Amino acid sequence: MPTISGFDLLNLLRSANIGQSKDIPIIAVTARSDIQKNEFVDNGFYGCLYKPFTSNELLSILHQIDNNQTHSQELASLPSINSVADDEFDFTALIAFTIDDKEVSKNILSTFVDETMKDIDTIREALTDNNICIISSKAHKLLPLFILMNNSESIELLKLMEKEANGSFTEELKQKTLRLMILLEASVLKAKNYLNTL
Repeated sequence: MPTISGFDLLNLLRSANIGQSKDIPIIAVTARSDIQKNEFVDNGFYGCLYKPFTSNELLSILHQIDNNQTHSQELASLPSINSVADDEFDFTALIAFTIDDKEVSKNILSTFVDETMKDIDTIREALTDNNICIISSKAHKLLPLFILMNNSESIELLKLMEKEANGSFTEELKQKTLRLMILLEASVLKAKNYLNTL
């Protein structure tokens, strides 16, 4: 667009008090190959299509939006992050050997927060695609951390999902994955709060 960038237009739209302007998914459409998809996403776009794109690429991203909104509605119907008690995650186990060095402890917890947020995004995308293999792989990675933090509900769900690598994606597994995402998001929130106490 000659007079305004897509980023500026998105910011104007998000700050407007018009209907669904604050949360409607917006897809960037560009011919610029020098901007990576994650830059668009980091700046508030849902995703990006690079010109020229195929109708299959457009349908794919629209399908992702539709599935993501369905999952968001399902997440909203589940108990919230606030329903997870503060003492359900024992972060002291993650920093037991560095407790005397606050900077190292903060780095460990910050890394936990950053990596878990990435894992949540990956699981959300895998849930949209009904990809149990990716969810199982992430469960395998996360399980030792949550065993250390002694969160029994997360451990139970992660063990279940770790075993399901070659299984079929059932409605029950979907609901358990949604619950796991709430627990993971709660662990991130609680870790950030714990970081502030160091």
